[in-house]
Amino acid sequence: MGGMYPPEFNCEVELSDGRCVQVRPLNFDEYDKLEELYTKSTEESLRKRFGWTDAREWLRSIKGCVDTGNLCLVAEYYNEKGKLHVIGDCWYFLDKNSGSAEISILVRDDFQNKRLGTNMMRQLVEIAKKEGLYRLFALVNVTNTPMLRIVQRLQFQFVHGADGSNLYRLDF
Repeated sequence: MGGMYPPEFNCEVELSDGRCVQVRPLNFDEYDKLEELYTKSTEESLRKRFGWTDAREWLRSIKGCVDTGNLCLVAEYYNEKGKLHVIGDCWYFLDKNSGSAEISILVRDDFQNKRLGTNMMRQLVEIAKKEGLYRLFALVNVTNTPMLRIVQRLQFQFVHGADGSNLYRLDF
């Protein structure tokens, strides 16, 4: 698909603490909305997700990714002063040759452990099915306990990656 997304991909998510956030696809012209999320994430969060901590390098590498068939969901939250913040993102990076996609997710530290990541990933899985993908997979660092919980909740299956990595796969 890529670019602009239909409104039925939008949803509201209630967190375990009762707050509500909006989850929706990021449009191709909104990359600037991700900068605060990545530059204000802790080194620990970035290391768990990527194995490294250079948020600006990641932002440069994903520029234009949505417009090429990949999908990014963002979670948005209005704080008590009415300011909108992106507090999480959840991606699938399409492999056009295989009909599968690699997934990744980042949730702002103060919104972790509130079921936001699980709900974002659940929405991403539903969209992937609607878009005709047949498999999602994730390379998960063994120290990334929150991501391990998400893939287990969503019934991803553990398989050994060809390079010995921890690979989780969900087939439709």
